[in-house]
Amino acid sequence: MYKLICFGLLILLINSCGKSKEDPEAFGNIRGVTWQLSDMGDKAIDNNIITTLVFGDDNKISGKGGCNNYFGTYDLYSNGITISDIGSTRKMCSEEIMEQEMTYLDILGKAKSIKFNDYKLEIDSTAEITSIKFIQEKNQ
Repeated sequence: MYKLICFGLLILLINSCGKSKEDPEAFGNIRGVTWQLSDMGDKAIDNNIITTLVFGDDNKISGKGGCNNYFGTYDLYSNGITISDIGSTRKMCSEEIMEQEMTYLDILGKAKSIKFNDYKLEIDSTAEITSIKFIQEKNQ
């Protein structure tokens, strides 16, 4: 009986060490704001290609990838973020715009952590380019 109780407690302990769901107040300031891409690691970005990210209250993301509109879902945790189910429209643009958009969406789909303060947001990922940075779009 003692072994069974210890085993049960061990299972509870292991499950509690996983990702803990977000504190709604901690991430409240990122929702409903349009974030504009300002930096993509060491890759030069064309500032004429407008790339945006919006976090909705319903755990959905949306934005402009530069050419296409995109959408997906997100989960925020006290220790990170996951972004999944990314889809987009299928317009074709210049090769330069499409390349930047594809790289951006790859990084976003491999997101692992998020930091933000005031008007800046940074997402780290497991992609080849490990970090993307945003500024809050003006006129908000």
